[in-house]
Amino acid sequence: MRLKRLDTPHGRVYLHKKGKEVRFLPSVTTILGSIGSKHLEKLEAELGKEKLQEIGQRAAGRGTVMHRFLENYFICYQRTANRDTCLLYTQKKTPLELASQHDEKQISVGRQLFYNLWNHLDNIHEVVQTEKFLASLVHGYAGTTDMIYVNVLDMLIVCDFKSASGIREQEQLDKYLMQVAAYVIAYEEETGKKIDAGEVLISYGDDVQVAILDKDNIEDYKNRFIEAANKYHSQWDVEPIRQYYLENIQN
Repeated sequence: MRLKRLDTPHGRVYLHKKGKEVRFLPSVTTILGSIGSKHLEKLEAELGKEKLQEIGQRAAGRGTVMHRFLENYFICYQRTANRDTCLLYTQKKTPLELASQHDEKQISVGRQLFYNLWNHLDNIHEVVQTEKFLASLVHGYAGTTDMIYVNVLDMLIVCDFKSASGIREQEQLDKYLMQVAAYVIAYEEETGKKIDAGEVLISYGDDVQVAILDKDNIEDYKNRFIEAANKYHSQWDVEPIRQYYLENIQN
C-alpha cells in the first residue's frame, strides 16, 4: 500500500495514492486526540495551559530519544537477533545521532527509559517490522506502529512503546490500547494475517507498566476505536487539508 505522511497546519494526515486519486486519512493519534480527556482537563485546571504545554514538550523530547534508542536496537536485531550486540550498537550510535538536537540530560533520561524496556524484550523471537505505516481503507485512517514481532511462543504481536513520568491511569491506558487495536485492524486488513495479541510497554522512572490486548478484550478495543473513527469522520472537515495539499505538495 502506497502511503505518505503529511503534517499540515490543519493536522497530520496520511496520503493514500491509487493512480491519480489521492485519499486523505486522519492519523490514529489524531482520532484518539479528539476524544475528551478528564485527566488532561484536570491537569490544565491545576497547572494552566502554558505550563501543561511545557510539560508536554519535555515529554515529547524524552519520548523521541527513547524511541531512537529502540529504533536502532531493532534495526540491528533484525540483522543479528543478538540482544547484547544490538544493545552495544544502539548505545554507540544513538547518542551521536541525537547530539545536535537534544541536550545531555534529555539523552540520559531517554536512554534510561530505553534500558527499562530492554529488560522486557527477551521474549522476542523475530522482529517482523518496525516503524511501519499501516492503513485501514475500510475505516479510513492510518498510523505508524512501533513494532510487530513473533514471540518465543510463536504468537504474532503488535507492540507500542510509551514514555511517562509515572504510572498511567485507566483512561490513558484505554487510549493506548485503542491505538494498538487500530494497528491490529489495519495490519489484519492489509495482510490477511491474524494478530494474536497486542501490548503497550510504558517506561517511567526505572520501571515499566504493561497493558495487554488479548482474546478477552481485543474485540472490545477494536470496536471502541472503530466507533471513535466513525465519529471523527462524521465531523471532519477535510477541505482545508485538501487545499493545502493542492497548493503546496502536489507536483
